[in-house]
Amino acid sequence: MFPQGKISKYFMLIAAVILAGAGIWYFSRTASKPSTEKIQGAIGQRTVERNAQVTEAEVAVTPGSAPVAVKEFLNSKEFKKVAANPSFQALANNAAFANLISNQSFRNLAANQVFVSLVSNQSFMALTTNQAYQGLAGNQSFLALASNQAFLELAKNDAFKSLSANQAFQQLATNQAFLELAKNEAFQKMVANQAFRNLAANQAFADLMSNQSFVSLVSSGAAADLQGGARQQLANNLAYQNLAQNQAFMALKNNQAFAALAPNKVFQGLVANQLFQNMASNVVFQNLVSSQAFSQLASNQMFQQLIANQSFASLANNQAFFGLLNNLSFQALIANNSFRSLAANQSYQDLAANQSFLSLASNQSFQRLMSNLNFQGLLSNQAFANLMNMQNGLSYMRSGMQAAVKAE
Repeated sequence: MFPQGKISKYFMLIAAVILAGAGIWYFSRTASKPSTEKIQGAIGQRTVERNAQVTEAEVAVTPGSAPVAVKEFLNSKEFKKVAANPSFQALANNAAFANLISNQSFRNLAANQVFVSLVSNQSFMALTTNQAYQGLAGNQSFLALASNQAFLELAKNDAFKSLSANQAFQQLATNQAFLELAKNEAFQKMVANQAFRNLAANQAFADLMSNQSFVSLVSSGAAADLQGGARQQLANNLAYQNLAQNQAFMALKNNQAFAALAPNKVFQGLVANQLFQNMASNVVFQNLVSSQAFSQLASNQMFQQLIANQSFASLANNQAFFGLLNNLSFQALIANNSFRSLAANQSYQDLAANQSFLSLASNQSFQRLMSNLNFQGLLSNQAFANLMNMQNGLSYMRSGMQAAVKAE
């Protein structure tokens, strides 16, 4: 049992606690709330401006209307790193850039280091502004030829460069008869023959090519006996009889080049070819085959392949093509191993004809952006690819970019 005095004190303490609690409750309900300034510290009093809202007029889409997957991507670190890039910001409203990043060929190439290095290549930059190149960029024959190994090898060849600048060659290259003749296997073999090149430049030979008796004599093989012992047989040959008084033929009969070629079956077949007959009497052709550049190239197998190439034949009538061949930037680019490895890439061929790409290639912001690893990663990101393929994808991207910039 507790003493009576202690019990009284105990009940008094309980009553005091109850009264104090009731008082606190009453004042908390009736007293006015203190102002924020009276209860927050120095840090709490700082002004924080948060404005990540984007108006509909700015981005042409209703803010917040993007699908969930798009919102997640636009809030991702990958996108925000690129959105903060000054070069990306400078290009964001560029129509050519918008078209380009929507292009699958461009996205395929963006991760290709060869392509990235090419975009910053001075020769390539100069070439993209070249009118001849822009005129040919969408030409399928040019794109096919640009990936042709024979052409790429020859374009580095000094003799070929000299020949492409040769007016006789340019005139001849536009001659349909020559282009048809170039496909002839016999002609391809003959142009590699030094004796033939010497003979083709011989005026007596050119004069005789329009002489039917001479053509008959050579194509029959009888001309092979001119230096042989069958003189009696030749004397009875009507074609030979007709030629006996021809000064050009008499001059040619003792020509070493002709003597070397007369027994050649390929040569005999070629002389009987009407196209060759037409060409042999062509002054331009005669000038060409006697040129040093042609002489050096004639025995080059790749040159033989090139002149028989349909793409080359298609381009031969295009003056822009010859202008491009003589362009120093183009010549430097052809010698660039990166370009040569890329030329056969289908995505590059598609892109080379893209006007948006051509207009951006010399843009410094674009060049800097292309070398940015974050941007390269973004272009190969499937979520980004999906965004670009959406109807309002570009608008959503701009919206996300503006929001990311304002949040910085």
